[in-house]
This record gives sequence, C-alpha cells and structure tokens, in this order.
Amino acid sequence: MYLASFVVFGVYLIWAYVPDSILHSLGITYYPNRYWALAIPVWLMTFVWFIFFSYMTINLWNTPSFDSFDCITDEHANIMKLENQKSIDQPSDWIPELHDIPIGLVNKFLYDEHTEAKKNANKRVFYR
Repeated sequence: MYLASFVVFGVYLIWAYVPDSILHSLGITYYPNRYWALAIPVWLMTFVWFIFFSYMTINLWNTPSFDSFDCITDEHANIMKLENQKSIDQPSDWIPELHDIPIGLVNKFLYDEHTEAKKNANKRVFYR
C-alpha cells in the first residue's frame, strides 16, 4: 500500500506537469483533462473540511443546554451513596471505588459557609 501510493502520486505528478507533446511522444494519448489535476485535490480538501465541521456541528447539536439536568448526571453515572461506610473493616491498602460526587454534596461544600473545609480553604497562608 505504501509503495502503491508513491506510484499513484508519481503518475499524478507526471500527468499534471509533463506537457502534452511529451506524453504524446511516449504514446500516452488518452488521459483526463488537466482541470482535474487541480479540481481533485481541491474537492478532497473541501470534503475533509466538510467532514470536520459536520462532526463538530453534530456534537454541538447533541450537547444538552446548560440548564438541562443532563449536564449534571445521566443514566451512566455511578453516584456515590452518602451512607457512612466504615473503613475499619477494609485493609490498609484498600482504594475506594470511583464515584461521581452528588450535586448536593458539591453545593454544600461550595456554598455552605459553616463547613470546616470551606473555612480552611479560605485561609491565606503566608510563608517566609
């Protein structure tokens, strides 16, 4: 395939740049119009850009709006349960399962002024 692409590209360059008189002297009399030497690459690049913008447009079209509940969670979410799990029964090298944080917990941390984590996060620490 690699070698064939070089051969096809070489034939394309010969067809595009060699004058008609030389091609006729070599016995090559039937070939497409030279218009296609420019038209084919232009159409191919136009098609590539069309696919690129179409893909972006379809993705933006399928994206839910910012006020949609689908921006917060969906049917594939693995939402963490807020039950107190005892980690005493777990071994010391235990890693908890990966979960999505519930929006209520995020809002409590971000907007509740009385949480200890919020107070500690707002403290400025100066180093000498």
